[in-house]
Amino acid sequence: MPKRLRLILLIILCFLLGRLAFSQEQPPQEETAPETQPAPLYVRAIIYPTASLSRYDYNNDLDLFEVRAYVVIREGSPVGDFIPDARVVVNSTGLEWRKNQYEKRIPVPADNLPSQIDLQITTADGRRISQKFPIPCWLILTQPRPAIMEEIAPLNIAWEVKQGAIPADVYAYDFKRGKWLLQRRHVRGNELTLESQRLPAGETILRIYVISSWIFKQYLLEENLARGSEINIIPWSQVFIRFAPKGDENKLK
Repeated sequence: MPKRLRLILLIILCFLLGRLAFSQEQPPQEETAPETQPAPLYVRAIIYPTASLSRYDYNNDLDLFEVRAYVVIREGSPVGDFIPDARVVVNSTGLEWRKNQYEKRIPVPADNLPSQIDLQITTADGRRISQKFPIPCWLILTQPRPAIMEEIAPLNIAWEVKQGAIPADVYAYDFKRGKWLLQRRHVRGNELTLESQRLPAGETILRIYVISSWIFKQYLLEENLARGSEINIIPWSQVFIRFAPKGDENKLK
């Protein structure tokens, strides 16, 4: 074998032996677990812009305006585990955890009704959601006003819609008898009359309320939100009327 060829083969052999020795000296490499991303949050919020001319009776909580907020947060999907330890804020007010949702009735000034919802969510592990939504309108009863009614007469029910025009569902409920006096859906316009023959003959408390026929729904689109996350805004208004026979106004107290 020529001398030059033997030299080349010797060099190749040394190279291969060196590679083998080097590989045997290397410590075993630990396998690194892939980074796990936190599950997306499923969020479902229901917001009620609320105008109460009175509550529970003709003389309680007169002209009380509120944003009533209810927020559900789950892990990953609509059937995931509830998340009870998040910080949830609507229009700068923290919501409270109640059973399976966060909720709060937030008073607002009648002369400066909010036009948007600012929703902020921070979970204990640092996940954050920040969303803003317009309030499409406020639905406010204008008639009847809270009162004691002594005479049976047709009752005019009227309302106004601030910032828009929507159909409304109109209801009247007799608390003493547990009876619906009126259930009218998708009413176009802004008033109707409750006929006198529908009104109770004796003392009772009548609750009248109007609520938007439409649910203003918006899906929440954010990278760390689960598909189907949504906010629903439903304006409504209520009033309570006391019916009492003449000269017997305190009978229900």
